[in-house]
Amino acid sequence: MPHPTPISENEVENLGIHLVTTSQDFQTVYNTYRFLKLLTEKLSSEPEIQDYCDIQVKAKILQSDNKYIILALSKNLKTIVTYLKQRQYKYDLYVYLSRDAYFQNWEGITIRVYANYRNFHEQMRIWREIEEIVTNNFESLRKTFPEDYEQIDEVNEMFATAVERLQGLTK
Repeated sequence: MPHPTPISENEVENLGIHLVTTSQDFQTVYNTYRFLKLLTEKLSSEPEIQDYCDIQVKAKILQSDNKYIILALSKNLKTIVTYLKQRQYKYDLYVYLSRDAYFQNWEGITIRVYANYRNFHEQMRIWREIEEIVTNNFESLRKTFPEDYEQIDEVNEMFATAVERLQGLTK
């Protein structure tokens, strides 16, 4: 059984609690509140996730016990945006949950890149370079956190990328 966590007066005031209690129910609600607050702060500290991920991806990040989802996604989005800016592409990104037609149980996170490429060969070159970026980022994570390679590989298996022609508004 978890030990009760002391609550400061400021936290009590912020929660709008007028009666201080030590009940287990209150402790559970308070710990849940703190957990959600920390997760919300983490998500809002990653502007790429706020800008490009749909609500289902954000929910998956919040519900997952694997800390490498947010780390890998944020790192990949930052690196992809840098790549697109360096090559002076007009671009947009959209990150969403996807399923594979052949593997029904697989649910992945797809990073869809919209760019102003000229032809099919350029589209394929952009896609290969983005795949290389993602691969290198996961290799870097494995080297940095070798003790967590299984968690990192689990996240790596859920990532997919796609490149399509840009239409409309751009960044």
